[in-house]
Amino acid sequence: MKKLLAILVVLGMLLLPGAMAEETTGDAAALTGDWYTIINGTCIRLNFAEDGTYTLAAAGRDPVAGTWEAQDGSICLDGVRPPEITAAGDLLEWTGQGVYFSREPVESYTPADLLAELPKGILNGYWVCAYADRNGAAVPAADGTDLYVEGRTVILGGPELGDTMVRLNAETGALAGDTESGYVRIGMQQDDMLRLTITGPDGVTQIRYMIRAISPVVNDPYIEE
Repeated sequence: MKKLLAILVVLGMLLLPGAMAEETTGDAAALTGDWYTIINGTCIRLNFAEDGTYTLAAAGRDPVAGTWEAQDGSICLDGVRPPEITAAGDLLEWTGQGVYFSREPVESYTPADLLAELPKGILNGYWVCAYADRNGAAVPAADGTDLYVEGRTVILGGPELGDTMVRLNAETGALAGDTESGYVRIGMQQDDMLRLTITGPDGVTQIRYMIRAISPVVNDPYIEE
């Protein structure tokens, strides 16, 4: 287990967000096969083989191998029981370590540069999160965060932000201001994606990359007739 933890620590742990479905903890059938995550732009593959061995592979590093088994509702790696490993659908969570793996290889997104100036009304509309920055890599993150923008009025929505209407200040190339969630800055990238940056009271900065979407609200003023 220490070998597996060591390579994850060296690479820097990445949290891939996602809602967990019905859990199947310690189920060998649910865990067998390949699992992927991305850390600092590097794709990591974790394989649980049917013969009770596991392999962790990352580009530029020697593979890490060991043994695993499902035991008493948890997983033992190299004969030691780590924090609980849970498989749910196409996600695997290593509880307590902040590590999530997916069944499919994860591709990172390279954000475009921000526009230096914002044309009037360019941010207006309804936006949903498509990617989020995790340890220096922008990865798929449909986490439910959404935005309504009309002029300088913004509604921040989603599980983490609630539904809060704020009035932001017009700055060079952005809308920005203090909110209950922290200091918010909204800009438009050259690839037509909106960049939402929130620096919380604890000083932690979250960055989300958002795409235009059809508003779920009937008769919403942002929907063009």
